[in-house]
Amino acid sequence: MPKESTSLPHVVDLEHLGNCRTHKSKETIVSEIEDYIEHVSQYYGKALIIYSTEEFYSQYLLNKMIGTEIWIRNIYHVPTLADNRKWLMWQYANRGRVKGIEKNVDLNVFSGSVEQFKQFISE
Repeated sequence: MPKESTSLPHVVDLEHLGNCRTHKSKETIVSEIEDYIEHVSQYYGKALIIYSTEEFYSQYLLNKMIGTEIWIRNIYHVPTLADNRKWLMWQYANRGRVKGIEKNVDLNVFSGSVEQFKQFISE
């Protein structure tokens, strides 16, 4: 009998960082993201999660890739996505403290119950 999986699916991190600039069109960027998600999901046999800031989401992902779960970052308030899409996970802090770890860590919350989270990571 195979061992039960207890980890998150792969995550693609989509956000603007520092001086990140591109000359590609919005359509090209979205198409490349869709291709990447399709290939990696097929390879691993499990759907990816998109991790994104609200800024990146609003600029590139609004009403796109509806079947892909969203892990949204907003360290100022509870996120409300402009297309009313529900998020799966929310990063609410980037300077959290966890016993046993000396440096700051990101803090996140899952949108469902503990049982739903256990089921999600075992799928």
